Amino acid sequence: KTSGFSLQVGSAWLYGYGVLASALAYAWARPPGRSMLDGYTWLVWAVVITNSALGIVVSFIFKHGDNIVKLFGASMAVLVTGLVSARFLGQKSGPGLWLGCAQATCSLCFFYCDQQFLYSWDSDVLTC
Repeated sequence: KTSGFSLQVGSAWLYGYGVLASALAYAWARPPGRSMLDGYTWLVWAVVITNSALGIVVSFIFKHGDNIVKLFGASMAVLVTGLVSARFLGQKSGPGLWLGCAQATCSLCFFYCDQQFLYSWDSDVLTC
């Protein structure tokens, strides 16, 4: 189960073998006269660079945060994308988007708010 190598060295070996296997499979099945990068437009490269940056951001979050921070960030990104799509792209936002916004906001309050603040809300609701 353990090889004595660090995680980074083991990952580098794993990726190296993956690249080698992929290159051999491509060389075997490649149609003649075609390059490996045929069909790649600027949009494909933008997606590759964006996903690379996202991978670095996620590793930074895991190094300095925890899974809760990543989950809140991912759910907020989905909600912000939905809101931006509704506002600028004319997408119809259904009740699921607004319920998701409300649920994410409530969970952020429950997780990060001060206990006394939350208890004061509980006591106000119970005395009604």
